Amino acid sequence: MRDSERRELSEYFIRTSFFLIVVFTIVVSLWGLQLLAVPIVMALLIFYAFNGTINNLESLGIPRILSIAILMLLISIPIYLFINSVAPPIVSTLNPLLKNWKQDLDDAKFKYLTVTVNLQFNEFPAGWNETIRPDDLIKKIAELMHEQMKGFVSYVPTLIGYMIITPLFAFLFLLNGNGMYKNLISLIPNRYFEMALMVTYKINEQLTNYLKSLMIQGAIICLVSTVGFYAIGLPYFYIFGLFLGVANSVPYLGPIMGAVPPLFFALVIGGNAATD
Repeated sequence: MRDSERRELSEYFIRTSFFLIVVFTIVVSLWGLQLLAVPIVMALLIFYAFNGTINNLESLGIPRILSIAILMLLISIPIYLFINSVAPPIVSTLNPLLKNWKQDLDDAKFKYLTVTVNLQFNEFPAGWNETIRPDDLIKKIAELMHEQMKGFVSYVPTLIGYMIITPLFAFLFLLNGNGMYKNLISLIPNRYFEMALMVTYKINEQLTNYLKSLMIQGAIICLVSTVGFYAIGLPYFYIFGLFLGVANSVPYLGPIMGAVPPLFFALVIGGNAATD
């Protein structure tokens, strides 16, 4: 083989290897961004909600990093309480239920129910006895709940991971967000600079006001639900009250999502009996 052919072969190998490395890097990056999409979005919401407050504290002479550290501490306290106090009893209680589910269903105390149906079609009456098997219906409902609980138990580690990663991203965004915003704005051509600056300012203002209104609404819901959970003797009432206040910001499904965990916890763990 001549030197020119060897050189072409080596160049082809290098180009192919470089192309494969680039493709692999892009795939890994996209996969990583997909895993971090939820924490990044949640961190951006925290940034928009608290960036104005951090800026005001900084204008009063309080170091920005100190204000952010205090905010992250306040956010981390309920996360720590959830990981340390709420998640373990939920998982430890659900695991035996998941293992003994089929046996408990087979030990049902009622297997059938006889219903008498009488209908009148003009002048021709009709009637019959229909045998309904409630255990079949209960098994279907139980199997559906079984799958949902398995999914919930398997999702707990992911939820804890999101709770740990989100404050880190929020800290970085709050610390360097203004600089990142200025760098992005500086890339806009001078012809459209003023218009882009005005539009982004209005968007940031409207979004910040909307998030602040959600925070006020969530704080009210959190306070009311916490008092209610405490009154009925629900364990970890402060965690569930905070969760209900946060979930209430989700349109339509938010209140339902926020009510399901405390309701399920009360049914599985118990209310006053769990605190005795």
